[in-house]
Amino acid sequence: MSVRTYILILIVVSFYSCDSRVDPMTVNCNLSDLQLTIGTLVDASDCSAADGSVELEASGGVGDYTFSINGIDFQSAGSFPGIGTGNYTATLRDGEGCERTEEFTILSNSQLVIDDIITTETGCGESNGSITVTATGGQNIEYSLDQISYSSDNVFVNLAAGPYTVTVRDNTGCEFSETVTLKTGLAFTTVKDIINLNCSVTDCHVSGGQPGQSRNFEVDQNIVNNAENIVRVINSTNSSEVMPPPSSGLSLTAEEKQQIACWVDDGANLN
Repeated sequence: MSVRTYILILIVVSFYSCDSRVDPMTVNCNLSDLQLTIGTLVDASDCSAADGSVELEASGGVGDYTFSINGIDFQSAGSFPGIGTGNYTATLRDGEGCERTEEFTILSNSQLVIDDIITTETGCGESNGSITVTATGGQNIEYSLDQISYSSDNVFVNLAAGPYTVTVRDNTGCEFSETVTLKTGLAFTTVKDIINLNCSVTDCHVSGGQPGQSRNFEVDQNIVNNAENIVRVINSTNSSEVMPPPSSGLSLTAEEKQQIACWVDDGANLN
């Protein structure tokens, strides 16, 4: 066998060996029939007692189930004894990593519960948002955003964007807390215009540009997918990764940077 023939055989074998690899299939959890049901609930005997319980039930999905009532600690059993009063979010996870969530509440003799929380968005960089809390089931209900200062006023105003812990308590000392996030409501179109004008420039974040198609910012979804990285590079002090690139002669104003950051903090959605 000649050297040339041997080399050709190696090339053909290598080609078919590489080409035969099969990428694992991506699991689409939206199509999964996984289902979580809140079963038997037992309320606490007293506001300060941790003797309530919940039974979580699962069906569908693939593989072994694990359950959690805090989103962090998971267990194979769906039974959770020794729970105090409060609002909980139960999470079911199957063997493919698909998840389902359901909310439940453990009550006590006071029956205090947060019925509703309404938020009003605040402007980007402004403090004009509000939170209105509705609670029932207790007497002399008081409200707080910091769990320190309580009052009978259930409306909180002049709030900036960000997460807040809303707490209600009654005359028996029962307390319930929920976390709510105020958003700015900044439209994606505003961010898209900023990025298209300043960042989707020749050889950078455009079709055929250096970052590649996954970071072609002429495509809306690519902006969303790279949201966190965009905030990092527009504030970077490293000239080799700053955006817009120095060679473009373009720059972002402080207001434009803040608008992009507000949109990302809101969840970086195509709204």
